[in-house]
Amino acid sequence: MSDFSEQVDRPAFEQKLMAGFAIAKWQDVRVVVTVSGGADSVSLLCALLAIRNKQAAGDVHVLHVNHRWRAEQSDADQQFVEDLCAQFEVPCHAVVLEVSEKTEETARLERYKVFLEQARQLGARYVLTAHTRDDQVETLIDRVFRGTGLSGLKGIPRTRELDHGISLLRPLLGHSREEVLSYLEQLGQEYCEDSTNQSLDFTRNRIRHELLPLLKENYHAEADRAVLRLSEMALELSEYLSTEAAVVAERVVMESASDLLVLNCNSFVNVASIVVREVLIQLWVGAGWPRQSMTRGHWLQLESLLVGEQSVVMFPGEIRAEKNGEQLSLTRR
Repeated sequence: MSDFSEQVDRPAFEQKLMAGFAIAKWQDVRVVVTVSGGADSVSLLCALLAIRNKQAAGDVHVLHVNHRWRAEQSDADQQFVEDLCAQFEVPCHAVVLEVSEKTEETARLERYKVFLEQARQLGARYVLTAHTRDDQVETLIDRVFRGTGLSGLKGIPRTRELDHGISLLRPLLGHSREEVLSYLEQLGQEYCEDSTNQSLDFTRNRIRHELLPLLKENYHAEADRAVLRLSEMALELSEYLSTEAAVVAERVVMESASDLLVLNCNSFVNVASIVVREVLIQLWVGAGWPRQSMTRGHWLQLESLLVGEQSVVMFPGEIRAEKNGEQLSLTRR
């Protein structure tokens, strides 16, 4: 185990972390670091504590979520995190969370609920997760194969609001897994190895262990960086599209309530199709209606109602769309 008093050449990793998570943002607030025990989260905790100790600022707590998917191994990971926190004299909060549906998505959603609950209880301003640049690349490739749109190409966001006054941040998104492992090696810091990370039963693992090495060796040595550049361009385009759509949205709404939107179809004349769909998405989300089940086909169908004949169509979330004259009424039943 490492000791923060050791003279280890590690400033580069920590400086890079500070560039993405400036000390001024958290020196006077409470921060919750989510730590699984794996290399990524352990490196984040070590770097954050090193920065905190140098700056004499910041109130750091650790949150560990144990899904018990790997029985004794999961419990061993929890014990490792608790021991690590005891060594570093950091408050540790371990939550056992057994989900009935053992899918990665279900576990992720339940985990984020715990993040918010714990942040509220602790009065934390930030919740930090240890997603790295490698996670970003793997996510983007996975989404491309699933047929993602422009929004999905933006990748994992660096920040998102969990609740008013509580933000989730991913300060290691600019760090590679190689940098993480090198940093931990410099520290002499141990971490847990998740046996499931080697299993090729999972798509993400096949991307990591088979596809990416194949692409780098046989197609492009910097395939991962090319994927990240695509994501950066998608983000720029998405921001521009969002701004354009917001301008149009202001003039198309005739009536608005929690369960009703009435749109002026004439106001969409000469507006590019991609902007029209973004307007509809913004208004839909702004009304608080569920979007998860809305596919690209649904958005295209909704767009077609703006220029179509009088008709009534039901959409996911029990949203009733009725075209009548030059008005399109969306009602949540």
